[in-house]
Amino acid sequence: MSYIEDKISIQTTQYIDLEQSYASIGERIVAAMIDYAVYFGILITGTIIAGVLNKPVIILITLIPLSFYTLALELITNGQSIGKRIMKLKIVKTDGSSPNFLAYLIRWVFRLVDVLPFGSIATLTIILNNKGQRLGDIAASTAVVRLKKNIQLQSLTINLPSDYKPVFPEAVNLNDQDFKIIHEALECWYEKNDVSAAARILAAARDAFEKKLKIQSTQNHIDFLTTLQRDYYYFHR
Repeated sequence: MSYIEDKISIQTTQYIDLEQSYASIGERIVAAMIDYAVYFGILITGTIIAGVLNKPVIILITLIPLSFYTLALELITNGQSIGKRIMKLKIVKTDGSSPNFLAYLIRWVFRLVDVLPFGSIATLTIILNNKGQRLGDIAASTAVVRLKKNIQLQSLTINLPSDYKPVFPEAVNLNDQDFKIIHEALECWYEKNDVSAAARILAAARDAFEKKLKIQSTQNHIDFLTTLQRDYYYFHR
């Protein structure tokens, strides 16, 4: 795994490393504020109901599941609380893999320290850490990254000649996730923020899809992936 400035390499199911940026402290604060708004909204609702029904035990019943709010949501949604989902953020391991239960549990336990006083410990740690990690992240070897905008076939227009013939009929077996990976690999190259990293991504993508589709081509990496992209678009538009 390699780091480039404020980015982390995330490994996809095709074992291709794609770069994602670490979430900024501002994004994490907004996500946390959304989560706290949900938390206190549920708590206030429970308190009102307890008052109306004159059953204080309802407050206790409400507090117990709320105590596990972030832990439960991050486990169920694979690293996204409501706030993180709205802000398009996600928790990942620092090696690019998905966190396991222990990692989520460690983050949740350390939250008790990170939020005191008034979240200043977490804020200071994130500012001083070049990977945007709070204490819980450091202990669990996790980081919070920005999710790239999901690539939808409908949102892209690929101009194909009216008489276009697919070069690789096997491209019919590609899926939306494959298409997204191809698109992002090519996008990394054309952005040229880091040429050597982009070249590695292109090579890895080419190798992965040649193996998946059981094909070989004499085209260079860019032409090969562009052709796959066009063939996929032809079959699935």
